[in-house]
Amino acid sequence: MLLENLKELKKISGMTYEEIADASMTSESTIKNIFGGKCEPLASTLYRIVKALGGSLDDVLADTNIILSPKTLAEVAETAEVAEAERDLLLAERDLLLAELEMLRAKTSAQETEIALLKERLQHKDELLAVYNYFTKIKPIE
Repeated sequence: MLLENLKELKKISGMTYEEIADASMTSESTIKNIFGGKCEPLASTLYRIVKALGGSLDDVLADTNIILSPKTLAEVAETAEVAEAERDLLLAERDLLLAELEMLRAKTSAQETEIALLKERLQHKDELLAVYNYFTKIKPIE
């Protein structure tokens, strides 16, 4: 009954396995195994999946013989909140690193442009030097 309720909640949400995995911080293979009936989820994993699907444990535990104590529910919720906070920190860190990468790319591009301009100026100097050397070596007509 749990699996059927979970599948119904997935159907209602319209989410893919990949979306559920991302939202619940669970590997996609684990999500597929749970929905395929190959394994039973831990209470904390079930909580994250159900929350990602926009439901509650009451939704999926209805009509089942599974009973979670209030203490277990509190521990599951606390574990999920800690995991979500850690995920949020990692996402913020990732965003900072991406911003830093973009700044480095822009700096590299600017440096490449500057190098190209310096090469062009050097080429012009070489040409002017060659012209100068040519004319300074010619003796004036007497």
